[in-house]
Amino acid sequence: MPIAAGERLFTRFEYREVVENQLIDFAQPAICHCGGITEIRKIASMVEPYHIKLAPHNPNGPVATAASLHVSAATQNFAIPEFAAHSVYARPDICNLSFKPENGFFALPEGPGLGIELNEEAFEKYPYTFKQHEPGYNPDGSVAEI
Repeated sequence: MPIAAGERLFTRFEYREVVENQLIDFAQPAICHCGGITEIRKIASMVEPYHIKLAPHNPNGPVATAASLHVSAATQNFAIPEFAAHSVYARPDICNLSFKPENGFFALPEGPGLGIELNEEAFEKYPYTFKQHEPGYNPDGSVAEI
């Protein structure tokens, strides 16, 4: 059974033991947590000789989605993107793109940078509120997704 893991590993240094021991088939670094485009590309390059595919973890909004799509398009060992529709569609006025897949595929955003334009006026509708996240646990003691 193929194993996917790594959304809680944040640098290529944390991936080292998992990769060298060939414990996974799909690496899932989160672009917003691992250090951005440069670090996720380094992780993708590191796992490639071990025949590990890249499946970027992306529970975030349109900026992370655009960045993940660009990294995915430029990565030879890319397998599949993660897309949190609720994170993108909840605030449709933030970005000029809707990120709706067609026939199972995303079109790569075009234009300068990540290919998206942000509507900064819309940001005021969604002010940041600090939330203290304590990890939740499942009945068996394993860490639950928060």
